[in-house]
Amino acid sequence: LRKFDGALSGGGSRDVCADPALLAQAADFGVGKKDKGFPYLAIQQVLALEGGGFMVLAEHQRDIKKDPKDSVATTERHYLIAYRFDGNMALKGSNFIAKKQVSPTVGYSFSARAFAVKSDVYLFYNDNWEADEEHGTNLMCTRLPADGSAATTQKVVHTSDDFFTSMEHVFPRADGKVMFTEEKLVDFEDVSRQVKLLEVSLK
Repeated sequence: LRKFDGALSGGGSRDVCADPALLAQAADFGVGKKDKGFPYLAIQQVLALEGGGFMVLAEHQRDIKKDPKDSVATTERHYLIAYRFDGNMALKGSNFIAKKQVSPTVGYSFSARAFAVKSDVYLFYNDNWEADEEHGTNLMCTRLPADGSAATTQKVVHTSDDFFTSMEHVFPRADGKVMFTEEKLVDFEDVSRQVKLLEVSLK
């Protein structure tokens, strides 16, 4: 991590090393002896928190071809890691959030997005429907309390019963509600796309 001041001058830097406990949790998702650290992590968001702190949200993201003859790679997004830092870039805690998101045909536009209510963080992300890894998506929410207590996860809504679903845009509101636009990629008769608006209230 590198910190900059208002003039974009250097304000310090620090290395973030892989936590052995997080590596153990990621072992079921292809992290093995050949993988040093987290080779497939991509930073999705840096979220400012109260008091000058911030959270870095990183996601496992790997494109693979299970068969060399495949023309399209399969995108795997199998877990999230949230790192919480104070204003001096000291690591205050980390969370591993397991999920499963696989699609060989659709690139999900919405993957993960976090919002802060004071310093509690609400993390929204897509997770494949339990019964079918391609034709349905759950919108999930994991709450990461500022006091370091255990994270809690709940399913917000099963966003698609039979279509590939892409969460396109997110609009947080001052009243504690979040608006999502959901686009369904439909292949049925003369219908090709559907757009829906989903409102979620934070509690």
